[in-house]
Amino acid sequence: MNRKRAFTLIELLVVIAIIAILAAILFPVFAKAREKARTSSCQSNEKQMTLGVIQYCQDYDEKMPGRATNDEQFSWRAVIAPYVKSTQVFACPSNTYNTQTCLDSPPNRPAAIQTFYRSYGINGDGMAGTPCQW
Repeated sequence: MNRKRAFTLIELLVVIAIIAILAAILFPVFAKAREKARTSSCQSNEKQMTLGVIQYCQDYDEKMPGRATNDEQFSWRAVIAPYVKSTQVFACPSNTYNTQTCLDSPPNRPAAIQTFYRSYGINGDGMAGTPCQW
C-alpha cells in the first residue's frame, strides 16, 4: 500500500514562524545597508558639486558662484549645473524634503511655477534669500 506523506499543519506553521523570525532579524540589517548606500550617494553628490564649483571658478577668474539670489536662474545651483552630470546631484536621497516647488513671482514679471532641488547649501544659509522669498 502506497501512502502519500504530506506536511502537517504544525510543521507548516513552524517553518513559517522560523522564516518570520529570520526576516525580523535581517530587516534592520538591510535598513542599515540601505542608509549606508544613501550616505555614499550623498557624498558622491557633494563631490560632484565641489568639482562643479572648482570648474566654475576656473572659468570665471577664480570667483566663487554668487550667494543665493531671489531668482533661481542666477543661484549657485543654476550656474554650476553645466559642470555637473545631472541636476539630481542637488538632491540627497536621505533628505525627504529635497525639492521645493513654488510660485515664483518676481517684481515686473509674470508668475511661473518653479521646482528645484534644495538638499545642500553653499555660501551661507541656503534658505535665506533663495527663490520663493518674494
